[in-house]
Amino acid sequence: AISRFRNTLLSVKSALSFETQEEYPGRQETVFLALLNLSQWFIFTFEMQRSGASRTEAEYFGDYTWVLIQRITLPLSIFFRFHSTVVLFDAWKNNYKVNTEV
Repeated sequence: AISRFRNTLLSVKSALSFETQEEYPGRQETVFLALLNLSQWFIFTFEMQRSGASRTEAEYFGDYTWVLIQRITLPLSIFFRFHSTVVLFDAWKNNYKVNTEV
């Protein structure tokens, strides 16, 4: 188990080297976008459904209209954020494999 942990640390260290950054451009941006989408998914899933979270919008559109807008768009937003997070992590996993053969 310890050697497996050491190999994992060595592969992470090699993944962060300058040569790897030139070999795999866009790797950090892909991770950033995936984590950004994941955080937005958490916000849309757990925070936006509270009624007190959007008083300004409810005052502007009206209570009934804002509830209708929220009930239609919120599930789409949650699906989009979750799906894009999974797609970005899958792209990162498949496109940026670290060669562990020495």
